[in-house]
Amino acid sequence: MMPAVQQPETTSEGFRQRLSQHLAARAFREVMTPSLVNGSRTIKLKAVEEEALVRLKNPLSAELDVMRPTMLFGLLQSAAHNMARQHRDLRLFEKGRIYFVANGKIIEEERVALLITGKRNTDNWRSADRKAELADVKEELELLLQRMGLGGNTKFALSESLLLASAVEVKVGKKTVALLGEVAVHVAKAFDVDQPAFYAEIHDEVLVALLRGSRTTYKEVSKFPSVRRDLSLLLDRSVAYMQLEQIAYQAERKLLREVDLFDVYEGDKLPAGKKSYAISFILQDNEKTLTDEQVEKAMGRIRGAMEKEVGAELRG
Repeated sequence: MMPAVQQPETTSEGFRQRLSQHLAARAFREVMTPSLVNGSRTIKLKAVEEEALVRLKNPLSAELDVMRPTMLFGLLQSAAHNMARQHRDLRLFEKGRIYFVANGKIIEEERVALLITGKRNTDNWRSADRKAELADVKEELELLLQRMGLGGNTKFALSESLLLASAVEVKVGKKTVALLGEVAVHVAKAFDVDQPAFYAEIHDEVLVALLRGSRTTYKEVSKFPSVRRDLSLLLDRSVAYMQLEQIAYQAERKLLREVDLFDVYEGDKLPAGKKSYAISFILQDNEKTLTDEQVEKAMGRIRGAMEKEVGAELRG
């Protein structure tokens, strides 16, 4: 019997403190940038519709005449400032508010934003010199949700954004909790950022509400071993890994526990317009040891769904 543990009520301030501690432990540095941005540039970049902008009646500067509709611009300015001083490998976060007009009213919403650019790891003989990529900011968001106890019901879906390429909407249950993606090249260039940058904007008020309504539950660790199977797939370049992950979980709801992308290849050895993904799948039954037949049937369902929905081909 596990003893009862009484947890304090989740408050907005308590949540942000936990969040800051977690991100600091993940090597992010907190920045603070102005809530005012350049209206002309905001309109040009189409951050929001022009009528949704919150304008100052008497701005002190023509360069700072609009309340920010996104946290992205401040983080890009901070990144550019650091890059101009030879600090090009950055992991930044900022807490603050965004502002916009909806139904004739000015709306303020709390946000937490992350930006990753440059090398994933600092120069070290023990670690590979790998550039940051979209998977890194996705991983950070997943770790954050797990830390908050909300990782078990997370879904990722492709979305659209004028500021982000390969935008992905993150949901916990039916609630949208974040948007992430690679900063569009023209947006990065507008702030003098000349290398790929990856961004996530978190709706922390939504997360706080979810935490207040959640209950911590425990379940026994399975006594039965898991089984790993790998697939090497040939795909159109337009197919995103997120699609494959969703297809896999939909095709095998009972036994599939984990999906992970561990290799990507795009080169001359592949047909034009194609890429190769190597993906691992972890299967497990909580009630008995899996047989080879069960595993093969489950993998067959996953392969078949991927072939049907995105035209995936199995590589030899």
